[in-house]
Amino acid sequence: MRTKINKKTKCLLLFSTLCLILLAFKSNFPKQQFPDNNYKLISITDNNTYDLSYLDTILKEKQVVMLGESAHGIEEYSLVKYRIIKHLHEKLNFNIIAFESGISECAFLDEMKDSLNSKELLEKGIVQVWQTESNIKLMNYIKENNIKIVGIDNQISTKYNSEYLKTAINKYDKIAAEKIYCLDTTINSLYFNKELFKDEPNETKSMFQKNKSELVKIYSEFNSKIDSLLRQKNYSNSQSSLLTLKKVIQNKIYLSQTYLNINKYGTQRDSIMTSNLKWIMDSLAPNKKIIVWAHNSHVSKTGMQNEKSYMGKLISNLLKNQVYSIGLYAYAGETMDVWRRNKIKIAKPSTNSIENKLHINDSESKATFINFSKIIDKNNLWTTEKIKAFSWGVRETFIVPSDEYDGAILINVATTPKYIN
Repeated sequence: MRTKINKKTKCLLLFSTLCLILLAFKSNFPKQQFPDNNYKLISITDNNTYDLSYLDTILKEKQVVMLGESAHGIEEYSLVKYRIIKHLHEKLNFNIIAFESGISECAFLDEMKDSLNSKELLEKGIVQVWQTESNIKLMNYIKENNIKIVGIDNQISTKYNSEYLKTAINKYDKIAAEKIYCLDTTINSLYFNKELFKDEPNETKSMFQKNKSELVKIYSEFNSKIDSLLRQKNYSNSQSSLLTLKKVIQNKIYLSQTYLNINKYGTQRDSIMTSNLKWIMDSLAPNKKIIVWAHNSHVSKTGMQNEKSYMGKLISNLLKNQVYSIGLYAYAGETMDVWRRNKIKIAKPSTNSIENKLHINDSESKATFINFSKIIDKNNLWTTEKIKAFSWGVRETFIVPSDEYDGAILINVATTPKYIN
């Protein structure tokens, strides 16, 4: 016999079924929801930066904003960074950009930026992985707005390294400038000779040791001369240039003395970068707001991605809540390798990865930003769990997102840049 179901019962059954469907959906998709409205969709190319206005509140009290990237060969990373730089400069008075590039090249590049065009600024100062057509636009903005360029790395970024050093020293001592130029040029060429790193003794290693000892000696002598010049009143207007030159030479000495010890150099590179950044903040541009442009592993706050890369950790420990670090990731597409020779397809992210957690399956969305520092909703625990993340687009590592960064940006589809040379 059939039981008649009244209208009220039907409604209750329908409501119960809908609730079960919603609960099932939520259980399969619990950690992809926008936690506490801290997700934002952002543009990659829009010249107007209205979509970044939420950063004003987040970053208004910060002195250093660190912009990372999971690989150096992705066009969209540079485009997004340019938009952030433009917004922070116009709205929050950030006037210095510190590149993961040679402190030597960037120091003297900044002095000459009015006499160089935007393409020359890239070629002569910034490491090759960022010498792209899209970054010409960035350099043009830097020139037009008189933004200061600094380098924090002590590696050699361009072939103009020795030339800049000669030009700077020539103002104070022409004889020392010529000697240092000759020795520095020789050393620079030996850095890239594969014979230098062979275990057995050879002529290249002997030449390196001989020239290195002589170069370190003359570097040290000239730094003593800088100390003397700094005490003289007639050089008071040159104090900033002299202090910069002294810091550059200190980096040169360290590089020469540690280059053959790869383990020591690799381990201590980030401490040198930290020292350079701190020196810029204390001596070159005190109380100024700085944007750092580097790889994710250098801006991360824990060193989990790479135990040898921990500048972000050191700076965060020094400046506490004055630093805001942003990691950049890509969900799909391609990246160039670090030698700028081959395209690498970005592997599909695993389910338990930062790329997958940040991904929005929406054809209209090109990029997503999340602010980890203000998440309140404890139901979104993926931000505090150890999950996977790509480094260089091919190698997975593990991070705890909210420990590693203050925020993160995901590019939905990455493309490779066009290089200027």
